[in-house]
Amino acid sequence: MQKRTFKIYRYDPDTDDKPRMETVELELEGHERMLLDALIK
Repeated sequence: MQKRTFKIYRYDPDTDDKPRMETVELELEGHERMLLDALIK
């Protein structure tokens, strides 16, 4: 497994005053190389 770090720009007008950056670290298998694979996880 490899640890990957994703920085995601997020904004929810119902809860946030302004957009924010969120850092997410995930452990991914070798076949999980796409951002979509990480988001589904």
